[in-house]
Amino acid sequence: MVQLLDVGYQIVKVLSERQQTKTYLVEKTNNSIQRLFIVKQLNYPNENRGEFNITLTLLKGEAESLENLGKQHEQIQKVFTCTEKNKEFYLLQEFIAGNSLSEEIIQENPLSEEQVINILSEVLEILVFVHSKGVIHKNIKTKNIIRREEDQKLVLIDFGAVKQAVTNIIGSPEFIPIEQLYGNPQYNSDIYALGIVCIVALTGVAANEISGAKSRRNLLTGEIVWRQYRREINPKLAKIINKMVRTDYRNRYQSAQSVLNDLKKLQQKQQNWQLNHQDKLWLIITAGIASFIVVGVISWLFLAPDSLDAAKVFYQKGVTNYEQANYEGAIQNFSEAININSKYGQAYNRRGDAYYRLGRYEKAQQDSSEAIRLNPADANAYYDRGFAQYNLGNYNGAVLDYNEALELEPQYAEAYYARGLARSKTNDKLRATGDFTKAIALNYEFVQAYVQRGIIRRQLGEKIEAIKDLNEAISISPEIPEAYYERAKAHHAMNEKQKAISDYTKAIELNSKYIEAYIGRGNAYTDLVLYNQAIEDYNQALKLDSKSVEAIISLGNFRFALKDVNAAIEQYNKAIAINPKQASAYNFRGIAYLNLGEFTKAIADYSKAIEINSKYAMAYYNRGLLRTDLGKVPQALEDFQKAADIFKEQGEQESYNDAIARLKALSPNSENMTN
Repeated sequence: MVQLLDVGYQIVKVLSERQQTKTYLVEKTNNSIQRLFIVKQLNYPNENRGEFNITLTLLKGEAESLENLGKQHEQIQKVFTCTEKNKEFYLLQEFIAGNSLSEEIIQENPLSEEQVINILSEVLEILVFVHSKGVIHKNIKTKNIIRREEDQKLVLIDFGAVKQAVTNIIGSPEFIPIEQLYGNPQYNSDIYALGIVCIVALTGVAANEISGAKSRRNLLTGEIVWRQYRREINPKLAKIINKMVRTDYRNRYQSAQSVLNDLKKLQQKQQNWQLNHQDKLWLIITAGIASFIVVGVISWLFLAPDSLDAAKVFYQKGVTNYEQANYEGAIQNFSEAININSKYGQAYNRRGDAYYRLGRYEKAQQDSSEAIRLNPADANAYYDRGFAQYNLGNYNGAVLDYNEALELEPQYAEAYYARGLARSKTNDKLRATGDFTKAIALNYEFVQAYVQRGIIRRQLGEKIEAIKDLNEAISISPEIPEAYYERAKAHHAMNEKQKAISDYTKAIELNSKYIEAYIGRGNAYTDLVLYNQAIEDYNQALKLDSKSVEAIISLGNFRFALKDVNAAIEQYNKAIAINPKQASAYNFRGIAYLNLGEFTKAIADYSKAIEINSKYAMAYYNRGLLRTDLGKVPQALEDFQKAADIFKEQGEQESYNDAIARLKALSPNSENMTN
């Protein structure tokens, strides 16, 4: 490769190596002076010589255009020569000593607004020149903007035109707007890419999370959603960037100069505000130099900043402790910050988070409330208080808080998800499903939203849709045992026992202490009359937790399936002894007593289950069956009607239909049955 350019070139380093392109750092010695260059090798895969010649002509034309650009502007990488041999193209380019923006922008450590504005202004100035020469860069991204070591100026490198001439593949998908993707690049395609660079710099979030295939988009407009990553950004700067990255190029800025003009207006307004602010402070100080007001102003100017700085120091220590899971230490730090500055809303908010992590939900609720009082526009404070209320069992209060968070931040996917959880607790399953759907629309990789929507869909009898949701969750994150467990339950409900066993097994492989998965697999084995495997799973669950009521009840059901009714009752008694409020234990014991002909005890157990859980549809249904057999038709009708109402409310269509059939059989002429 070296000899194609000149025998004096030597490879120093392979910078990148892909299927059709390789990039080398090379060195040339001339009169004892060593210089570094970049050589880009492009492979042409087509065997057609005619097409090859056309490509060669096109490539040389593009290279010549870039060579002229580099000569005319010092902040554009120079192209020196383009040659070809054996259907391989070689481009000799200037080596720019320095660091790319991808090295300046560190994830989770975003740049300041001022830094980003400076970068944006400087690159726009270069683009104004590039576009004026009829050239579109087509490959703007953080790696292709270099801060030159010798003068700290930004330099644009690696234009896409040359690579596109040979491979038709250019750019990184996260930085490419849709019109360029479909082969119709516009001048403002470069503006879009630069806008993504700015968002990455401002948020410290990876570009594929900002604008990748599964990034967050506005449900109605399809536009990129990014402000949730850094909410304190100047709205006017955010407005400029949003216009740069509009999905439809017709709605974008139409020229780099237009962006530059708006940016200069923004900078001028900021400078004017700072000057006016300084003038006002000076007038206040000089006007009342001998008055009591001056004392107050001077106190504020010279004492408050020190105090505020001290509060910030404690706050940052608290954040560090919080991130290291030292929640007690974090609480102490945030408390110190609050003692110094009693109006430090962020400190209340973060202390509330720490209390939440420790399970001290009342304290978390109090701190979130104080944060809201100090800053009623803080969507995150409402979100945090919502979770505190959720864990205190106040689900309706949680919903109200999530409503407030979404009013302030309509694209807050996590708030939709949290509201869905709260609504599912109040049995508002349809609206909960809607919330999970909105969360997914805003974040296509929201695994837990898929899982929770799958759970509700299974409960509503939409088993196929439930499995689709859980499949999606698993495809995004294959290592989450809960997704396999919930998919197993859906398969089990569809009578697909082997598939259920396979998923329960996978959940156990991922979490060897997953008690519910052992129980679920044991139940599936019981249904398949694989009793040895079933008893092994139940015993393993009890080995992990000897007081697992669910495992004890399942073991009782297993004994009942083996027709060892007394042994089953013994297990149900154990479960009730551990948890006297376990409604299902009474229901299953009632079934066992019914099997023994002890009808009074059976009725008493069904009634106890209903007393504990007034929404226990199967207990009403079972009591209705027994009352029917006992000839107590009016009471049986009441039970079946109640069961039907609850089944309908819970979306259990098959069970609802069965309860209605029982009602009709007992009272075929009744006009009061549920429709």
